[in-house]
Amino acid sequence: MKLLNVFENPKTNEDFKELVMLSLNNLSSGSSEHILAILKTDFYEIIFNNLLSSNKKIQINSLLIIKNCISHYNFKIATKLIENGLFEKLFDILDVSDKDFSRVSILIKILESIIELGKYEIDPEDSSLLILRENNPYMENFVKMGGIDKLNNLQNIPNEDIYNKTIEFIEKYFKIEEY
Repeated sequence: MKLLNVFENPKTNEDFKELVMLSLNNLSSGSSEHILAILKTDFYEIIFNNLLSSNKKIQINSLLIIKNCISHYNFKIATKLIENGLFEKLFDILDVSDKDFSRVSILIKILESIIELGKYEIDPEDSSLLILRENNPYMENFVKMGGIDKLNNLQNIPNEDIYNKTIEFIEKYFKIEEY
């Protein structure tokens, strides 16, 4: 039986699910090989499926796993996650009414890592080198999918920490015209 099936079973204990997510989080803190091992199994589906969990510990561990995966700046990992709907999942979290600072903070860190990664591509002549791209496909995808609107909506949350984190992100990655 696949772990995904056990995880999705409504009879599965929440403590067990929390332990699984904590274990995957710890594993994702390891090497790129550990992360690729996670992504080659049904674990990434568990991670994605639990990004919107009503259990805060499970959701935060899911976000931390994604952050760990992206922060290794591995193009294969980032591409796989984005192709499997990472932006959509992150945007779904931003649509949830409970905008907890810890979740939003991790989410913005994930977005920063993705956008930074998108600035570069692997040199076709020497795969050990990175070259600067003219256009950032991850940024284009973020904008095309309504990411700017999601950030603007975050600024309206009555939480100063979320507001400041959002403004920092906007100022870092977008030109702001002063009137």
